[in-house]
Amino acid sequence: MNQLTDSLLLQKVTTTGRQIYPGVNFGIRTADDPYLLPEAMGSDIYQIILVTEGSIILSDTDSRAALLPPQLLCVSYSNPMKTLQITNAKGCSIFFIPQVINYGLFSDSSVPTSDSPTSLQSTRDRAFLAERLLIKPFKQGEISNPFHISVNPILYNRIFDMYVGLRDQFTLQPNNNWPCRGRSYFLELLMLLQNLYAFEKDSQFDLPLPKGDVEIEESIKLLLLHYASRDIRLSDIRGPLGFLQFTTRFKRSTGMNVTSYLRLIRLTVAANLLRNTMLPPTDIALRCGYPGISRFYRDFKKMHAKDPVSYRQSFPDPYG
Repeated sequence: MNQLTDSLLLQKVTTTGRQIYPGVNFGIRTADDPYLLPEAMGSDIYQIILVTEGSIILSDTDSRAALLPPQLLCVSYSNPMKTLQITNAKGCSIFFIPQVINYGLFSDSSVPTSDSPTSLQSTRDRAFLAERLLIKPFKQGEISNPFHISVNPILYNRIFDMYVGLRDQFTLQPNNNWPCRGRSYFLELLMLLQNLYAFEKDSQFDLPLPKGDVEIEESIKLLLLHYASRDIRLSDIRGPLGFLQFTTRFKRSTGMNVTSYLRLIRLTVAANLLRNTMLPPTDIALRCGYPGISRFYRDFKKMHAKDPVSYRQSFPDPYG
């Protein structure tokens, strides 16, 4: 693509500040339609598509398949892609460039080249690996592009809520925090996709994600969807299993009890939001299911050996 085409294309995946931060560009854009960008092939652009109704046909030289909506698709325009036809469809899209996750980290020329955490020497390198793993579902190697999963009603509601939060912040731009608040919904969505991807395919990830125990897998997926709720109860996630049977199998599968696992999910999300947004720690604590800031600070410092403010200071400005 020539420079003019490239510039016009980036406008389609960029949101520009209006009255607040006028003229500042952020590499993320929403659309209340599930459409593709045919002119984007070969570009470092990614797209999340949620299709709620309509026809979805995925084909290549060897096969052709219909996907039944609702479906969630992760599209990479930089990699070879199967032919994707979406017709008479309803849904939504999020377009983004990877730098929008954290401009400071993604512009670092000294980033690690290995996916193995044992090869990383610094906190910043570990952070870059964590951010790079957020786009794992889009970086297709062992499976085809786009990556897609069926969406059940619970998952649909969670994804759509994140989409609406992101869309409203970037469209309405209501106050000085609109870029941070919008990106925080986006980051939570990427983390959810990464978790779902890890269940589908082997993936390097910080949370223990057991396979082989179907009931425990489903319970963990419910935790990943509802970690922000302060009222989540064991009875909400254990399904048909009795209390003792569930707690025993959960610990055998994950190596920890349910409370510790839920805390790990919350603190993993919180660390991501601290690295990649400037939201106040009080906002992040509430977003991650903590009823108050003191318990959040105590748990976070125990896990990361730093309080949230000091932890954030270890990383570059997410806006570069």
